Amino acid sequence: MKKDRFGSASFRLKAGLRTFRFWRWLIALIGVLVPRRLRAGWRQEWEAELQYRETLLAEWDKLDWRNKLALLWHSLGAFADALWLQPKRLEEEMFQDLRFGARMLLKNRMFTLIAALSLALGIGANTAIFSLINAMMLRPLPVKAPQELALFSIIEQQGPGYAQTYPFYEMVRDHGQSFSGVIAGSSVGDGRLIVKESGGAVEPVQQQRVSGAFFSVLGAGVVVGRAITEADDNPASAQPGAVISYEFWRRRFGLDPNVVGRQVTVNDTALTIVGVAPPGFFGFEVGRKPDIWWPIKAANDETSRQMASQDNLWWLLMFGRLRPGVSMTQAQAEVSMIFRRRQEEIAGERAANWTPTERREHFERRIMLESGSAGVTGLRRQFRRPLLILMTTVALTLLIACVNIANLLLARAAGRRKEIAVRLAVGAGRFRLIRQLLTESVLLSALGGGAGLLFAHWCSRALLVYLPSENRVALDIPLDARALGFTLAVSVLTGLLFGLAPAWQATRLDLTASLKDQTGASASRSRLMLNKMLVVAQVTLTLFLLVGAGLFARSLRNLRTLDAGINYENIVKFRIDAGAGYDTARLIDLHKQALSRLETLPGSRSATLTTMVPLTGGTLLSPVSVPGYNPAPDENMICNVLGVGP
Repeated sequence: MKKDRFGSASFRLKAGLRTFRFWRWLIALIGVLVPRRLRAGWRQEWEAELQYRETLLAEWDKLDWRNKLALLWHSLGAFADALWLQPKRLEEEMFQDLRFGARMLLKNRMFTLIAALSLALGIGANTAIFSLINAMMLRPLPVKAPQELALFSIIEQQGPGYAQTYPFYEMVRDHGQSFSGVIAGSSVGDGRLIVKESGGAVEPVQQQRVSGAFFSVLGAGVVVGRAITEADDNPASAQPGAVISYEFWRRRFGLDPNVVGRQVTVNDTALTIVGVAPPGFFGFEVGRKPDIWWPIKAANDETSRQMASQDNLWWLLMFGRLRPGVSMTQAQAEVSMIFRRRQEEIAGERAANWTPTERREHFERRIMLESGSAGVTGLRRQFRRPLLILMTTVALTLLIACVNIANLLLARAAGRRKEIAVRLAVGAGRFRLIRQLLTESVLLSALGGGAGLLFAHWCSRALLVYLPSENRVALDIPLDARALGFTLAVSVLTGLLFGLAPAWQATRLDLTASLKDQTGASASRSRLMLNKMLVVAQVTLTLFLLVGAGLFARSLRNLRTLDAGINYENIVKFRIDAGAGYDTARLIDLHKQALSRLETLPGSRSATLTTMVPLTGGTLLSPVSVPGYNPAPDENMICNVLGVGP
């Protein structure tokens, strides 16, 4: 007998009929991975192959290292072949589990219906809330490489904000080395449009003033014509260009390709339509859909010139596209240096008239960069906390449904005790049975997830009613790939969550007692304990949600009965946009006449004027001085002002 080492295994060769025991053991071990219908042929083939190689193995000491490695590689090829066949094995068992699970669900139709509907409500509510969160906070802008975009935000005493000044935009555009391009734009707002061929009729539109590189930096093309360029964003341009949205092109011009070159007037500024944006493009402000984009410097009225020159008017949203290889940290350092330099320039011009408080607030203001891939919207700050609260609430609701279904599955497993005992007795492994039961649970949750998608579509539309009117139509909440992936993940995790404990408990059987159709004492106690724990968890979660819902309802009642100081019933509000054809005197006279006529309308009790609509959060900031009072050096004399009629 000769001893040698092959890896870490020893082997023996006998005279006459040589039997290599280690390899026969290896064949038996690896053969478990091979599909059952292929296992016999696979073993026969590899036993013949290894019998041929026993002669070479007997001469192991005489082989050089190359032949040794080659022999090892070919001898261990059985493992590679077994792994190659493994997907077929898993596929066979998976389809077998799915077919059996579907039969069991169809056999108990009432149980399946109740469980699927319970899951549909929970999964659907979670999908609806996630779709809204995705639309407001997560979904990337439909532009080229949105991950390269950086959003400029400002940090000051009143809190964070996104409004910037035009001089600062120009400074970053001209001196910033970290960006391949920087763009700015106003918030989307109401505008007056006059199409030259329409006879001078005024049409309301949603308009946005943008810098010349707006489309090129965002990487958005046009379907007809060309985009706005820097030449359009120039006061010297004789007829600046404008780009309209695809939806406005279809709605107003009937997809007429001759729309390019038409003369229009937006807010008393003459423009030429030069292009049409692609479908679905809305710029960088989420929840708003402009009908037309036109250059910032195209307007030549006095107000527009002041907005483009003064460094104390914060009205622009700014984005920059990072150069390849430049990190957000590097860009932040450069932008902070530019902003600091701009602060020092402003302080050198105006610091003589500042109070210590104004000087401190000026230098406490900081510029910050954040990811601009998801755009910018005021909806995030307004609805982030309510949406997170809603998401937590519906997640707890789904958890209650899971606990309830786990209880039902546990009771159902008691009726299948003899079936499971028989399968265990004939050789089925416990892990194999648990996998089968989990497959049934995942199938059940998949049914609930499919029905939940329908409920989510209806629920997401209902949630839009609570958004501001200007965002209600513009915000798109489709069930996209991200929402579908979320639903799939929730469905699978839900199935595993409510199916694991009942499956584990169902396979803990006393085979003798179960086969005799008796109830094992130990199994009964453990099942009873699990049942009690599930009931306690369900009652606890339900009570928690009921208390929260009661507090929420009481808060709503208090808000509705809160005395705000005004009677907000039967109020109609509107605004007058007189355009540039009225000077101050004529504008005052116009408002006086409108007010007097409104007061005499039949059914009108009273009428008034206001600079901002009450209870909407809109105010004007203005310094306040009191005769004979000297404010302290650090006292803030800025006040919120709301101008109203008598």
